[in-house]
Amino acid sequence: MKIFIRNSIILAVWLVLFIGCASAPEGPAYTLSFDKPLYDKDNTVSLSTWMSYTAYIRSDMDAFYKATPDGQYHKKYMTEYEARLSMIEFYQKIRKDPNFKNMKGNQYIDEMIQIKDAGYFKEYVYFSFNDNTWEMPDGLDKEKYDEYMKSSLPNHKGLTLATVSRG
Repeated sequence: MKIFIRNSIILAVWLVLFIGCASAPEGPAYTLSFDKPLYDKDNTVSLSTWMSYTAYIRSDMDAFYKATPDGQYHKKYMTEYEARLSMIEFYQKIRKDPNFKNMKGNQYIDEMIQIKDAGYFKEYVYFSFNDNTWEMPDGLDKEKYDEYMKSSLPNHKGLTLATVSRG
């Protein structure tokens, strides 16, 4: 039963992504790339969670290329922020499902939840994933964020295990 549910979740996420790509034949094609460890059979929850991240970014790319077909897409801060929040929400829903109570969790996503719950998620996204194209949002407190990370999660590294590219 658990394998059926796990496979159903993977199929559902892939169908959403596939149908989304197939429903706009005149728009750009996308390549979704996932780091190899996500394909481990015990990593279904993590893979599905990273799929939700790519779906959010792909949606933002669709809007960008619809408005600017020949433009060069650069992920905005709020897109990264919202994509990672969507990962957390998806992950938390799956983890609450009784069918997944014994499935392997994900330390990285659990640590992102810890950062979010501590109130430093905006800082985390900005200071961990900024490619030097983002303007700093108002209200970020780097000193308190750094202090929190040093005391609570000193070995945490920001990860991006999935990407979306045009073509």
